[in-house]
Amino acid sequence: LIQRIEANAANPDAGRSGLGLLTLMSDYGARLAWIFSSADENDRICLETYASIPISQTHN
Repeated sequence: LIQRIEANAANPDAGRSGLGLLTLMSDYGARLAWIFSSADENDRICLETYASIPISQTHN
């Protein structure tokens, strides 16, 4: 995570941080999953990203 932050800070042309998923994993313990679709007629592949974050329940 720190290496990614440093690399982005050193690159003035970086348009996006790319840290969203890394932050979810690092700060919130998120588990990630991906689903890839079959290629369409233009050889495009759809990618779906899922994040699972543990949530503790509090009882009153």
